[in-house]
Amino acid sequence: MTLSSAEEFGFPLVKPSDDKYEFYRMGRNFSTNDVKRQVAGVAVPRTVDEVIAAVQHAGRNNLTIGVRSGGHSFNAPAVRDNALLIDLIQLKEVSFDEETEIVTASPSSTGKIVNGYLKSKGYWFPGGHCDGVGLGGFLSQGGAGFMWRSIGWAASLIEWMDVVTADGRLVHVSHHENTELLWAFVGSGPGYFGVVVRFGLKCPKLSKHHLRSVLLFGQSEYKDVMKWCLDIGETVAPSTEMFASSILREKFLPGGDPKEALLRVQCSAWTDSFEAGQAILTFMESAPHLDKAYHTEFCQPASLEAEYQVQIDINPVGQYFVTNGWFAGDHGRVTDLLEKPFLTLPSADSYSMMYSMQPRMSRHHFANDISSGIYVISYAIAADSDETPDLADKCKTWIQDTWRPIDEASREAAASGDPSAPRSVGYYTGDCNQEIRPGRFMSEQNWVKWVGIRDRYDPSHRFVGYLNNTEFTLNWNAWEGAPPANRPV
Repeated sequence: MTLSSAEEFGFPLVKPSDDKYEFYRMGRNFSTNDVKRQVAGVAVPRTVDEVIAAVQHAGRNNLTIGVRSGGHSFNAPAVRDNALLIDLIQLKEVSFDEETEIVTASPSSTGKIVNGYLKSKGYWFPGGHCDGVGLGGFLSQGGAGFMWRSIGWAASLIEWMDVVTADGRLVHVSHHENTELLWAFVGSGPGYFGVVVRFGLKCPKLSKHHLRSVLLFGQSEYKDVMKWCLDIGETVAPSTEMFASSILREKFLPGGDPKEALLRVQCSAWTDSFEAGQAILTFMESAPHLDKAYHTEFCQPASLEAEYQVQIDINPVGQYFVTNGWFAGDHGRVTDLLEKPFLTLPSADSYSMMYSMQPRMSRHHFANDISSGIYVISYAIAADSDETPDLADKCKTWIQDTWRPIDEASREAAASGDPSAPRSVGYYTGDCNQEIRPGRFMSEQNWVKWVGIRDRYDPSHRFVGYLNNTEFTLNWNAWEGAPPANRPV
């Protein structure tokens, strides 16, 4: 990438013949999955005008466009054969207006960067749990961030955004201007049909106390503890973040069977008084089998920095195969359905996680309208440091084999009409390799509306859209049967 390329094209362009091509093609991607797709070039704009120039260049040269913000993806959906990849890493902007409580930030800014900037001002933003998650991709999925259960989708805090459309226009988008571009953005994820270059985000005030309780149980306690988590989640104060994750003993607890799957339960409370947080977290002392727990800690001080470090510790450099689902049904039966993804992990670094979203977070009227009170993710991870032969293939196969019975159970539940039958109603686009397992992330009504908006703003489909396996129907659960022949895509 040289200055001459910026002068020639109106923006810095990394070509396949350049030394830095491979770094910009895949070097900034969070996972090291073996992505062989080769882009025609990588635009690395430093200003909004250079973003506009890159989009216009793609139009003149009949190139499709992929967009990368933070690069925290599992399968690099923006990297497509013969496309122009627009990498927003050099757009660097963070400022704060204390009167409006709005932070202005570029899409490649991570939650950690924004919160580091806001901390001294007494504010924060509920970005991604991992410190490297950029705002662009995160908010386009909806934004499953810190205190998700309490705040709801982080994208509900978008006040406005500036978007470069497929025809190279800079458009201001808000709840009052070009509103359909905001509606379609939230939940579209990698399918969005514009380049967001700037966000205006409403920021909550930073709580004075961040308290955390953690319990660690053995595999034999899984059923009772998981059902308790699902049950208690319906009564716990909404101002908490509660999740249960399975991890292999060999990575976190010396001694015993290294392949034993442990269940780690964590609940956090962010309050302005220690006593209030302590009162909220008291319920953790009612968990079953506390006498058998390997570890307990109650109402211990925590921080965003500590939470970021937890994610660093459990997410090594490597190949990631990920899927998720929103679940419903009788809690005991849901617990049984989740036993395989929680207790048969394929590698030392793999884990599954359940977020209690009960009572259901308040609805925000965007494209992503699929959710329930129970959210589950499986991460099958082949760490680069793990020398187990064919581990990446094993992890990918594990995801497919482990979640196939869940899709079958969902098919049976839909056919039976039994509301207590355990099932997945769809998934969240942020935590998945979309080409590995199909799923619905918008209702059919919203999908038809979304496709219509896309086709008005990007009629030639300049933006690359979803990285979908051609064997799957996009935005369609595997258990729903054959889609209508005239369904829009």
